[in-house]
Amino acid sequence: DLASEAAARGFGAVEFDDVRFPDAPGMAGAVRFALPPGRDRARAIRDGLAFLDYRAGALGVPIAFTVAGAAAADSGAARGGERWDALAGRADLVMPREFPSAFPAGAFGLADPAAQPYELVSRALADAKRRNSAVRGAGTLVPWYQDFSMGAAAYDSARVRDEIRAGYAAGIRSWLMWNPASRYTEAALHEPAPRRDTTAARAKPAAKGKKGHPAPARRR
Repeated sequence: DLASEAAARGFGAVEFDDVRFPDAPGMAGAVRFALPPGRDRARAIRDGLAFLDYRAGALGVPIAFTVAGAAAADSGAARGGERWDALAGRADLVMPREFPSAFPAGAFGLADPAAQPYELVSRALADAKRRNSAVRGAGTLVPWYQDFSMGAAAYDSARVRDEIRAGYAAGIRSWLMWNPASRYTEAALHEPAPRRDTTAARAKPAAKGKKGHPAPARRR
């Protein structure tokens, strides 16, 4: 009903965030969801998405799902029930949260993912593209990037820009940025100016002969 209202009010797309069961520490055990025998969380989400797909077909706007970036690398055993193959096939846009600070040490072979944003995003998107290619009718990848500091790694314009650069290198031209306080690093949105090489400007140009070739040295 909320999606229908949003589309009726003119929104160009409808995004569903965190399509999963609660899995935060302390919450997973405090909140219980009764499921019939043989029906796990992943199956419940898949069936719910099928119903949503049926209802959303008449909205006439793209449907997007935001998922944890780790869902692409996980086979479906995540506690929240997120399965990439179930989500990607029901969405027009798949939006993985590729927040380097959210990945544990050792993820994708990186000792400190938060301190290596370019490498983390590169490897995470490569995995997401691989998983997406195996899903028939999968939605377009539009990743979320991190523009906030969490833990020891401070996110300045260079680190935020590294995330964007990694996406471009992977062929991902559309992306979203997240900061919980809506304070974004504007400098990260612009490529740094190329360093000017002044060596050639200071050097004295060589004398030219015919057709641009260096003039032969004169004999004394």
